[in-house]
Amino acid sequence: PDWTIQDTVKLLGVSLRPKCMANTRLEQSRLYSSLSRAKILSCLPVPYHRKIELYRMFVVPKALYGWIVRFPTKADSNKIFNALSRMTGTNRMANPLIRSIIYGGACHLQILLAIRLFKCLCRMHCRGTAVWTNVPGTPSRKFRDWLKDWGWREISPWNWQRNAHTLRVPEHAEVDAYCHQIRMAWRHELLRK
Repeated sequence: PDWTIQDTVKLLGVSLRPKCMANTRLEQSRLYSSLSRAKILSCLPVPYHRKIELYRMFVVPKALYGWIVRFPTKADSNKIFNALSRMTGTNRMANPLIRSIIYGGACHLQILLAIRLFKCLCRMHCRGTAVWTNVPGTPSRKFRDWLKDWGWREISPWNWQRNAHTLRVPEHAEVDAYCHQIRMAWRHELLRK
């Protein structure tokens, strides 16, 4: 019967769920742990650019781990991103959208997860294992939904368009250029808000 099916399966420290639900305790503890790491790193007497490097080395990987075809909420992502401003002791009163535009492309969870998912789809596509599907819980569906939320439209399988820019799941050599294009489109959309 349906009531015997578990809602959450834990595999290699990652909570896998077939439907949308609140964060599990494991996911919440990972997010809180990354926030506490940022708080500890803020005590170090190092320059601003070194703190950003430390944030990218110690806080971001802890927060990113375990999110495969589901992203943390925007509130959780913003909380982790705002920890960078608290950590550096600067830009506290700055507009969060402007901060995201300036240095969020390398530090904001939402764009980092989208780029990671795009690279994963590119690898799967090169191996012939990527499936163009609209089934919830699949990498292609999550990436398609994310692109749609950020103003891209599908023109054909594995091809999207936004204004004059075209995005496709490329061969291995072109992945970095398309990742840059996704980041710049994300920044442009934030600028429009």
